[in-house]
Amino acid sequence: MLHAGEWRQQRAYEQAKLLLPRYPQVNLVWSANDEMALGALSYFHQAKICVPQQVSVLGYDDTLSAEYAAPPLSSVCVSWDKISLAALNELLNRCYG
Repeated sequence: MLHAGEWRQQRAYEQAKLLLPRYPQVNLVWSANDEMALGALSYFHQAKICVPQQVSVLGYDDTLSAEYAAPPLSSVCVSWDKISLAALNELLNRCYG
């Protein structure tokens, strides 16, 4: 299932609060960025929901704040320099063969 979070920590907190009553079987929340994941993590902490024992939280960006979260946030590391270089190479290949 997919829930919109508007890329903000507060909105992700609110969405996490709505998520579990509707879908009690949920065992993973994967956020579009670390800030949103931290919002969900904050709600779960307040609601006494154990992370990662009851629900896992995964972020995306691998920001410094993920490392200092309690518990530490699992986050996907994005290599933007490699992605940018690959996109540029693809563009140049399409333009110039």
